[in-house]
Amino acid sequence: MKHLLIFKSILFSYLLISCSSEEVVVKPADYVNPFVGTAAYGHTFPGAALPFGMVQVSPSTGAIRDKGYSYSSVPHGRDSETIIGFTHTNVSGTGIGHVAKYANISLMPTVGALHVVPGSQDDPDNGYRSRYSHDQEAASPGYYMVMLQDYNIKAELTATERVGLHRYTFPETGNGHIIIDITRERLWPELNEDAFIEIIGDNQIRGYTTVIGHHSREPLTWYFFAEFNKPFDSYGAFSESRIIEKQRKAGGNSGVGAYVSYSTHDNEEIIVKTGISFTGIEGARNNLRAEAEGWDFDRVKENAEDIWNESLGKIRVSGGTGINKTKFYTSLYRSMLFPRTFSDFDGAYYSHFLDKIICEKDYRYYVDFSLWDTYRTTHPLFTIIEPERQTEMIRTFLAMYEQGGRIPSQVSYRNFYSPIMIGDHASTTIIDSYMKGLRDFDVTKAYEGMRKNAFEPGIPDRSRPGLEAYKKLGYVTAEDIRESVSKTLEYGHTDWALAQVALDLGKTGDYEELMKRAHNYQNLYDQSSGFYRPRFSDGTWLPACGSGENPEIVRFETNTYYNCWDKWWIGVSPHRHYTEGNAWQNLFYPKHDIQGLINLMGGRKKFIERLDGLFYASSSNEGPWYVGVTGAIGQYVQGNQPSHHKAYLYNYAGAPWKTQERTRGIKETLYGADEWGLPGNEDMGQMSAWYVFSALGFYPVTPGQPVYTITSPLFEKAVISLDEYYGNRTFTITARNASGDNKYIQNAKLNGRPFNRTWITHEEIVSGGILEFEMGPDPNKDWGSSPDAAPASMTTGNNKYR
Repeated sequence: MKHLLIFKSILFSYLLISCSSEEVVVKPADYVNPFVGTAAYGHTFPGAALPFGMVQVSPSTGAIRDKGYSYSSVPHGRDSETIIGFTHTNVSGTGIGHVAKYANISLMPTVGALHVVPGSQDDPDNGYRSRYSHDQEAASPGYYMVMLQDYNIKAELTATERVGLHRYTFPETGNGHIIIDITRERLWPELNEDAFIEIIGDNQIRGYTTVIGHHSREPLTWYFFAEFNKPFDSYGAFSESRIIEKQRKAGGNSGVGAYVSYSTHDNEEIIVKTGISFTGIEGARNNLRAEAEGWDFDRVKENAEDIWNESLGKIRVSGGTGINKTKFYTSLYRSMLFPRTFSDFDGAYYSHFLDKIICEKDYRYYVDFSLWDTYRTTHPLFTIIEPERQTEMIRTFLAMYEQGGRIPSQVSYRNFYSPIMIGDHASTTIIDSYMKGLRDFDVTKAYEGMRKNAFEPGIPDRSRPGLEAYKKLGYVTAEDIRESVSKTLEYGHTDWALAQVALDLGKTGDYEELMKRAHNYQNLYDQSSGFYRPRFSDGTWLPACGSGENPEIVRFETNTYYNCWDKWWIGVSPHRHYTEGNAWQNLFYPKHDIQGLINLMGGRKKFIERLDGLFYASSSNEGPWYVGVTGAIGQYVQGNQPSHHKAYLYNYAGAPWKTQERTRGIKETLYGADEWGLPGNEDMGQMSAWYVFSALGFYPVTPGQPVYTITSPLFEKAVISLDEYYGNRTFTITARNASGDNKYIQNAKLNGRPFNRTWITHEEIVSGGILEFEMGPDPNKDWGSSPDAAPASMTTGNNKYR
């Protein structure tokens, strides 16, 4: 909350100045609060980074779940937060196992007795960690600052794409140090495989650290090359946390690092530049040379701010409150932090598939996509505001296919196949881009790889688990494969999307087979209960739990699963039948065929009753506590991705005013402008991209369909500047009379003509134009309510989008 108060005072000072003779323009980056989501379940970081950068240089508080930064990491009853260092690679709001692989190459400036272990939160004086106060902490896009109270050191951070810059302002001392700690894997120390550090001359340090993936068990190595603006007075190394004075090298897999020491005068600045690479130490050194020559910290900081203002300025909003602008631009900022650039300045990147360095001059290579989350809104957002980067990302997927034999199903966290989440969403992401006209990649190769995923079984972490049963029986079987219900639903969506590409390419046989499979969701819909239920290979349902009965874990061959079904039960992986949710939260999934689900439920009226029931149901969830169930409205869970499209489904059933009401409520109550401002895990931009679309007034319910469905805009005006890819056009959304009370659409026009439908195509947006809304305090139940006004589904046909 303190950072929000500081932010308000900054804006107020802008307003005071603007009333004087010299007008000050508030830029998009001025609205961003990087502390949003750093408390509770957001798991974001406040440090410095550029859009899609390799480096995110940020403080680490050593919180158990976050390993990076947590706004409130102190146990209840204690009053001092502590920082253990400033790391160079971080992720934004992912699960605990994924965070464990990052927050590496830690620097920490100190004064006084030399320590090479961080110490504990309970006893910070027993290590190098330092107390700090949020009152003496600040951040903006590309910049972070904090006072380390135990040492009276001001620490500042900024970044280029591949280099982290530190500026430490020391007090007068004859005993100043900078600790470089490279093996601080706290959650799973056994994941530290190897590390090496070497002091070169009197102002350079180089090295690497290798960590084993928690899920994949595959290693990844970070290389670094650091330069200091002042020669070392003395130095040493440590291994197994034992100090060896004047030692230039150290290695091992535990407690490895180095230290350098200085005498400083009051307010003397020590600047450290650290280049990062995944190809080798020479790659890190070259990145440093290419991006951060000289020692002008402020110039790098200002350049980072300029880059962020250019990126955030692709969407300009006006009207509305300052708080809503902070929520909007912070969400846009979070949406553009990832995926991570993996290739060096010269185009080189490490291929885990081939175990060699590849040099690619034509595009950046990316990792850390978290596609089960980001295929929903983050990548659809990129198709509008970052089409060239989105194309580069697709070319990355195809490089992975060439090198590894499969288009990866997940591509999250590092450069290899990952079994972390379900689905085939690199394919869904490629298809969504293709259907929106982004085709500057090898379409033939892309279709070949996507078809292979859809038709050919393979190693589980490189293909679709349960594919054989899915093809033969029409669903993934409960006894054989974990999360079988969710897998069936998600495979069906991707099959439908791939069918559209097959049709476009004249692959008639594939189209017919894929369209048949796109109906498979119906095979798990149990009319007696009104929910999707797990089903065995013999066609029988998993039996319902008896009154008061809790599911028990049973084993079948290589799989374990819960032995009875309860619509409230989530459970834990690998035993559960739904991915990160229960039967309620998976009920409205077949995003490609909402009309088909409306029919299954008995028509529009019944569908609306069921959808209302989702929001009005009890928020309780049975079974072991699951961290993803946050931001709940009944059984709607904004804190996790399977619910994100559901508030928009009233548009399909003739009640768009309910979509306007629900989405406005979510924007107002579950998102904030302070450290508590996210309803759940940020998940590499997905949670924030939901807000960006919803604030603008349109949303991509069905990736793979070049269309967005409409809701209540938050701002009086929003201008999307489309780059050269789309001819440098602009698309403007206006909402006359928009306010907190005036959340209902009364009527609308598109390019001056009456607009009475609840969908708009991608082509209409990127062609440029103006979408005008008239807003009011009461719902206009006639606007957008006819069947013709609803977005199309598989059941109704999609020809109007072609």
